[in-house]
Amino acid sequence: MISPTRAVSVSLLALTSTLLPLTPCSAGANVAPSGQAEDGSPPVSVSFMTYNVQGPGWNADRLAQVVAAIEAELPDVLSLHEAGSMGPFSAGVQLAAALSGDYDTFHTATAEPVYLRKGAALSVLDSGVHLVPLCPLVGGVADLPWLKLSTPEGALFDVYSAHYCVSFTPAGPGDPEGNGVQAVSTVLFIAGNTAPDTPYLILGDLNASQTSATIDFLVNGTPLLVEGQPVANPLAIDDTWALAPGQGGQTHPGTTAGGGQMALDWILAGPGVTVSAAEVISFVIPPGEQLGFSDHLPVTATLDFAVGDPWQDLGQALAGTLGAPSLVGAGSLVGGDTITLSLSGALPGALANLVLGFTPLNAPFKGGTLVPDPLLVIGLGTDGAGQLELSGTWPVGIGPGATIYFQHWIADLGGPVGFAASNAVVGTTP
Repeated sequence: MISPTRAVSVSLLALTSTLLPLTPCSAGANVAPSGQAEDGSPPVSVSFMTYNVQGPGWNADRLAQVVAAIEAELPDVLSLHEAGSMGPFSAGVQLAAALSGDYDTFHTATAEPVYLRKGAALSVLDSGVHLVPLCPLVGGVADLPWLKLSTPEGALFDVYSAHYCVSFTPAGPGDPEGNGVQAVSTVLFIAGNTAPDTPYLILGDLNASQTSATIDFLVNGTPLLVEGQPVANPLAIDDTWALAPGQGGQTHPGTTAGGGQMALDWILAGPGVTVSAAEVISFVIPPGEQLGFSDHLPVTATLDFAVGDPWQDLGQALAGTLGAPSLVGAGSLVGGDTITLSLSGALPGALANLVLGFTPLNAPFKGGTLVPDPLLVIGLGTDGAGQLELSGTWPVGIGPGATIYFQHWIADLGGPVGFAASNAVVGTTP
């Protein structure tokens, strides 16, 4: 997320004055859906790693070895597990400090933080932590941190950092049903949190093998039994290992460092990406020290994203008299090009306050959620069809990765507190 300079602020304030006239959208102004390059531009490659660094027993030697394993790969997005911030010498605190030269860290209050490589210049459009159910039999991790990201070129994708409770143990069966319940909670949350046509990834220690009901549910779409009732997977999810070229039909390999053959660590991806590489990093571990600095091996994947729509729908509409108003942003967000904001489904002839901000606020407001952190509020009016269409020229000189959020709040007695609200949209400059 950028911190806007005064020059950028002045440019965007100037932009708002050009938005005031209601001018029709020109033909062909809409951009291509996410996942489709609108101008034939080459795809954008982003590398990912998931790594369970084994929580107990942290010391200086372990820290050095784990850091070396990560820095040998330097993934753009790093999902860590059992990397909490508890104890005098902990994975979370020490790793964040040791990797601070290369990485910015997010959600360090959880044991599943996400690290973003500074050189990748990824913009965080939104983030949070979803709470998945605890496993009733053996306990387990209950946090699912997530980030909505954009590359400097404008490719959008969401990342979910997952760590499920064990579905089995060497001494017993573990809690396979609890493991599956956490998978169900994850996909249902993603289905509501990730915008349509936006690629998404699930990275983590799923504690589920190739033959488990959890992986069958996630990757193959086989309904999962929860308390005796089948639950369908609403998402299309692939194992990046299976999609990577050159695997020759191999199954996802073992990822436990102590000689086990179970594939417990996964990088899963939704539609809209091409996998160009995937690897389990079998770095050399001295004899007798297989569990010396982790009981898991890192899993990596490189994904190619098409640069498509620079606009993302963030949801959070609030229904009024005629239902939930809809806001659509369009335009390349390249300096000098036309952008449009199209509101529909609002109360006819109503006051429609357009709220603009550089960053998300996501605060409760008038019975709904105010998404932009308000920089400016412009009072406008809907037409006899409950529509409002604005156009203007995007300023020149705003660098890549800059974000601006829009949302309409409409005076409407049919809303919970006299207001309805559109969904929020965020535009990210390529």
